[in-house]
Amino acid sequence: MHQNMEIFYRDIANDINKMAKRFFILEIFIPGKFSEYLELSQVKVAGGFEELRDIIINVAATYAYLIEQQYEICSFSKKLGDNDTASLLIEIIRKQEKIVGVLASFLH
Repeated sequence: MHQNMEIFYRDIANDINKMAKRFFILEIFIPGKFSEYLELSQVKVAGGFEELRDIIINVAATYAYLIEQQYEICSFSKKLGDNDTASLLIEIIRKQEKIVGVLASFLH
């Protein structure tokens, strides 16, 4: 499971970079530091988990929240005619939905 979490972490870091580049092109302000992002976000740093099941539940819930938010941004992008951003988000969302499926399989 630890190896999977490392892969998930690398994937999300790459996705964040892709979106940051896209926002830079669009001249949209985004936080420059992850700590700044956390201050603005409803995503919170979790800690103190001892059971693997609790960790998986927390990670899956965080992905679910992110996916929901990304669908809203995707919808907004489409309304603005920004299909490049929408396409990038759909690619990211699909990957994250697969991750949630993998996490759910660990719980059963």
